[in-house]
Amino acid sequence: MKISGIILAFTEASSLSWIGIRSWTGDICAYSGLTSQQANLCRRNKFIAPAIKNAAQIATSACFDSMSDTLWGCNGIKTLPKEQPELEHPTQESAYLHALATGHLKNSLEKFCKMGSADCEKFNAEQFALEFTDVAAFKKKHFLFGLHNNKIGRHAAESAKNVVCKCHGPSGSCAQKTCWKATTNEAKMNKIIKDKYESAARIHQRQLEILPQAVFSSLINDRLIFGKKSPNFCEVTRGRVCDATKSYGPGSCDELCCGRGSIEKISIETEEVCTMEFVKVDGFSWPVGVSCKDMFYQKTTNTCR
Repeated sequence: MKISGIILAFTEASSLSWIGIRSWTGDICAYSGLTSQQANLCRRNKFIAPAIKNAAQIATSACFDSMSDTLWGCNGIKTLPKEQPELEHPTQESAYLHALATGHLKNSLEKFCKMGSADCEKFNAEQFALEFTDVAAFKKKHFLFGLHNNKIGRHAAESAKNVVCKCHGPSGSCAQKTCWKATTNEAKMNKIIKDKYESAARIHQRQLEILPQAVFSSLINDRLIFGKKSPNFCEVTRGRVCDATKSYGPGSCDELCCGRGSIEKISIETEEVCTMEFVKVDGFSWPVGVSCKDMFYQKTTNTCR
């Protein structure tokens, strides 16, 4: 792997700490979860700070949604900037979150600049996303994993962009057309990265350091990589909502509850249903108002013991 143009970062914050900025209400560039290099980048490009926070918020929501059917459930993201064991080490979950956060950062920066900020004229969103995430990855001894997985996230954001075409030719014949990439389809990007999480390759640190470029390109160039087995997440599933209608598989009570069983809760929910009322006059229907009433239904929820 070739690594260049990156400044080493040795601070208390680590490579995923910045995601905790999602709930920060103060000066974004002063957030304690940023490395000194990230804070400097932020201050030099302060106009883009809201996009950084937006990326952290969207990545967090995407992580919870995508991982809702797994034992992990994105639980470790809750305590950031403090890293839980599965994020502190190069696990499969850490690989996934590196890619997800970097992809959403790139997308958020590009969307922000498409709104027409004059400050964006000399701003390179992809370069900023690379520097902002990769300088932090250097803090850890297993930084090669972070750098690679960050790259996978940026590529996922690019490959998930919608393609827009404009036709040219007489009478709209579309004899010729011009196509370009527009905004990133976030749902598509989330799925790409989740699929890569499920097919991630385990690589030992030493192997990663000495792996020939040709072998690297052919085997793991487009895959997330991790170097350490994930911890047991069974304890963090207590109280998690599970699907009792599934006998097995992701999201089922059998899998999420690790064989402990689940607690069933039945509740009565209400929903207001409104309909338009009409009256017929001379064969025509005329709206006369809206009628609303509460509808009651039974809801069953299962949570892990």
